Amino acid sequence: MSTKEGDTLDCRQWQRVIAVPGKLTLMSDDLTNVTVKRELYEVERDGNTIEYDGMTMERVDRPTAECAAALDKAPLPTPLP
Repeated sequence: MSTKEGDTLDCRQWQRVIAVPGKLTLMSDDLTNVTVKRELYEVERDGNTIEYDGMTMERVDRPTAECAAALDKAPLPTPLP
């Protein structure tokens, strides 16, 4: 999830939910998500699809119930669109 201001919540689900806040930034002209754990993930965007940490993700209208719950526990500094 990301806000217009670049605040992010990297929320992944597989066998459990992992949610890590971060911030989008430009590093050497590359869009990069910097997490609060100081992990760096380059972001490649093509329309409503992004390549991120070896994954291809599509834009959705709303987060899953599990990721919405993680967002409720740790809200982003700026609102989602």
